[in-house]
Amino acid sequence: MEYFLDQIKLILPVMNFRFLIPSTVRIIESQPLSRELQDEEKMKVYTLKNKNIFAKLIESQQGYVVLAGSQSNKTTSNSISDGWKKLRQKLLDSKVLKENGDFYIFTEDAIFSSISGASASVLGRQAAGPLEWIDDKGNTYKDNQKDKYGTKKNEWELTIKLSFRRWKIEILEELKLTQGTEISGFLSKYQELTQVDPEMSLKEEVKSILRDYRNFWDVHAELIQNAVDAINRRYRLINDPTYHLYNEFHQCFPEYSETSYIGKIEIRINTITKTLTILDNGVGIESENIVKFLLPKSSGKKIKQDYGFKGYGLTFVSFISRHLSVTSRKFTEIDAFEYEVSNIFDWISLEGMPLPNFPDQAIISEDPEMGEWNTKISLRFDDDYQRRFDAVAALDLVNNILNDSSDLERFCYILRTKTAIGNTKTLFSLPPIVPIDITLKVTFPNGTESGSINVPYSYYHPAQHPEIALNTFEFANYITQIQAANFTRGFRGLMHNIPDFTIGQRTPIKCNIYLSAISSTRLGNIEDQLRLNEIQDAGAKISCGIYLSIDGMPTGIKLDSWDKKGGAYKRYYVIVDCTLDISNTLDSGRKGITSYYADLIDSSVVNLINQTQIGESDSFASYASRDLDIGRGPTPGGGNGFNIPDFQLDINNAKEQHRVDDTRYSNEVTKIQKYSPLMSIPHSEQEVVALFYALLSQDIIKGYNVLYQAGSEKVYDACYTYNLPLLGNIEPVDPIGFGRLREQELRVRGYEEYNHAHLYAGQTIYPELCVEFKLSAGGLLNELNRQSNKAPNQIDLLVVWDTSVPPQISSTSYTLVPVNPTNRIFHGSTHRLGILGSRSSDIYVISLKDVLSFLP
Repeated sequence: MEYFLDQIKLILPVMNFRFLIPSTVRIIESQPLSRELQDEEKMKVYTLKNKNIFAKLIESQQGYVVLAGSQSNKTTSNSISDGWKKLRQKLLDSKVLKENGDFYIFTEDAIFSSISGASASVLGRQAAGPLEWIDDKGNTYKDNQKDKYGTKKNEWELTIKLSFRRWKIEILEELKLTQGTEISGFLSKYQELTQVDPEMSLKEEVKSILRDYRNFWDVHAELIQNAVDAINRRYRLINDPTYHLYNEFHQCFPEYSETSYIGKIEIRINTITKTLTILDNGVGIESENIVKFLLPKSSGKKIKQDYGFKGYGLTFVSFISRHLSVTSRKFTEIDAFEYEVSNIFDWISLEGMPLPNFPDQAIISEDPEMGEWNTKISLRFDDDYQRRFDAVAALDLVNNILNDSSDLERFCYILRTKTAIGNTKTLFSLPPIVPIDITLKVTFPNGTESGSINVPYSYYHPAQHPEIALNTFEFANYITQIQAANFTRGFRGLMHNIPDFTIGQRTPIKCNIYLSAISSTRLGNIEDQLRLNEIQDAGAKISCGIYLSIDGMPTGIKLDSWDKKGGAYKRYYVIVDCTLDISNTLDSGRKGITSYYADLIDSSVVNLINQTQIGESDSFASYASRDLDIGRGPTPGGGNGFNIPDFQLDINNAKEQHRVDDTRYSNEVTKIQKYSPLMSIPHSEQEVVALFYALLSQDIIKGYNVLYQAGSEKVYDACYTYNLPLLGNIEPVDPIGFGRLREQELRVRGYEEYNHAHLYAGQTIYPELCVEFKLSAGGLLNELNRQSNKAPNQIDLLVVWDTSVPPQISSTSYTLVPVNPTNRIFHGSTHRLGILGSRSSDIYVISLKDVLSFLP
């Protein structure tokens, strides 16, 4: 191993890979390098200078050499990394750098393994070395590398390797062995176990990141968040002295001023080419950082300063792309650089695919649009995510969400509630960091175009919809109004803004809280009018609960849907906008926060609902429970006491749905009408319940007796006892009957019936059956994915219309297989649903659609 490492250390510098060279070494006369330096005129010399210092550098086979006599800034900026700080201190400690008046001076030549390390040591700040060092003709080091090699050496795989801590630890520990540093047997064993291929490590890390994203709009959310962040950063660099990069920027650009800056974002969607393009006029990306930002944890953003800091967003966007193009420039520069790569998703989804040909560097862009924009990111989606990598199957909806202009309102709702466009600061009458003009342009499948659609930079709250806005009050205003003698009590929406609220004591979080009381019935009406119920993604639905936003950016995270608290809370729609301090509690896909903070927020909101008053008024909850118009109250302006337009709308929708069902599902509809009072297939959980009891009452499904059937006041839907006589109820005579092999076992033991209370051991937890009703099997999986208080191992029987599961639910989280009829225990059961993971369980399923298929 020692010989191997010695050879590696000799070979890699010759290939221009210098990552094993020490950060600095002192030059001695016996080294070959010193003889090179004796004839400096034969070598290309680069200089770096500003108003305070001047430095010279050459490139040798051993590294980048800052020449003796070069000067270095004495001060360091806040942005400089800890690594560069330690490097400068090492230079000082070794007397390579010494104080000389207003600056430090290099007392001898020093080798650096990175040209950016050399520039950072000279300037005392983060610096892009290839662009900082300039030769006597005015060319940067980067320019000369392009001329020398045409395209630079392929550093992409090296970048990958250096991105992995395990690989890096392994190399460093092996180097320690060569230097006589003893490693414990424990660490040696760790080295053996972590010797993995870096390309495979990258693939597994990326796959893990991709699995954290579960909704089709995640790709829009990540790109839009980056655009909003870039715009905010540009404004804050120039105008906000509290921003961590403000001082460094003004040191570099002391005369730069921008008092009337307005952000701009354009979203372009072409459903024919399956492309999404996001453009912004924000701060831009340095050309040398474009490649790096595609890798995990490389965003360059700072915790508690920017929206995104985990460094996963561009990785997610990149690796679900068939083709990716990033064009950007720093807003202070003229030239834009373009970076393109293809077949990235193939590498993730297909075994044996080589790593895509990632270009070594961005090239100068000729895109004429970059005169107006500073960043343009465009990606092409795959045709079939579910088939190729089902963890991101929800992305298939991206290609189907915009079919014509009637879908635009629905899509804008998604943008304004699930992405950074939905600025929640407007709810609290707070200005954004900087105004942003947002436009949407869509090319539909038939080739028609939407034109430019202005999308407000504000959150779409249900109270803004005409369904609610018709009769909505601020809490304080409502308390004033009800004092008037001629005022008719009642509202469709009651709102209250609670600013500057502190949650928690150990690590307090500041937030603004926007309470609203709106009936779930009316939220359902809005959902229907926006046609959100057509989207096979439960997260798109509008429902009561607590929703989290961070510094004005909605996250789409629902902290509580009130399932644990019963129907009394199914009327509160709450926005909690926390400061950036809470960002580090988010997971990589922004789908949840730590349970500690979720519980703190939940309990605080419940207390505010029940305790908030205006003066001596009753609580917010009191008025919400007494005066909320749930959807069947008095019609504004009089009438006969019922909201006829709402009821008529429901009738019309039901009739239209029946017409569609008669065409699409004529066989099922015929059987449903024969065996139940329903006129069509079920479209709600309540209709599934009705159909089940109809089949139970006609003795088609047998053996179940109702102990209770719950409303919203209980956690689980129903509790049954189960007692089935064996005579006449055995398959195959009864196609959904008790299994004949099970019957034989019972007959041998002398039983004439199956009494679950006597035989439940090994089958269920309790003698009684815990029962859930859902429209489909996916309904229960969706609920469990939202961290419901329901325990899967408590549920014995699931009654559904069908066993469909939406594509956004990963197939690795469940199993769904038909019941073996010869071993069937529960009459009518057709499938077994396995819940995988920490809450694993096995649930019997009665699919009513399958039951009907056995009936004449």
